[in-house]
Amino acid sequence: MLPEETYMAAQWLIEPQYRSDFHRFIRDGESSESFYHYVDSNKSAQEAIDMVLRKEAERTIDFARQLRHIFREEE
Repeated sequence: MLPEETYMAAQWLIEPQYRSDFHRFIRDGESSESFYHYVDSNKSAQEAIDMVLRKEAERTIDFARQLRHIFREEE
């Protein structure tokens, strides 16, 4: 689950008419064609998507480090 503060900060970069599509994209990884075209042509929307993807990547890396630590302790 994406941290609320990251989602809120990213959401404000999205034009209001696309926020439900943005939410769907974040939740499901899918959205409308019009949303994809909007993101392709809007730097703020691209920044919002980048912000979310970076946070998810950080969380994945942190999780991998935790797992590595757990499995090293079991050896």
